[in-house]
Amino acid sequence: MQVKTLLDDVTVVGAGQPHTLHPDESNRGLVVSIGGIAGAVAAVVQYQVSNDNGKNWATRLEFSALSGTSTLTEAVTDSDTDPNGPFPLVRGRVI
Repeated sequence: MQVKTLLDDVTVVGAGQPHTLHPDESNRGLVVSIGGIAGAVAAVVQYQVSNDNGKNWATRLEFSALSGTSTLTEAVTDSDTDPNGPFPLVRGRVI
């Protein structure tokens, strides 16, 4: 198993850098966590894929239930899987 970070310390809306994945890495588990210093936090995070070298992107999964009250020691977390997702390029996007 290999761990790849698609987004890290994001504070603005937008897409992260594309990552190339080998076809053997087609069963993918995703974990999304958001947090802040104190107070309410909320975000919508998309897992996007491309099969045309990044010309076009499609949203494969969307994490829209990410909200709550957070501190540095607590985070709002969700997870999902993308079974048999053969797409060679992936990225995370905060909307």
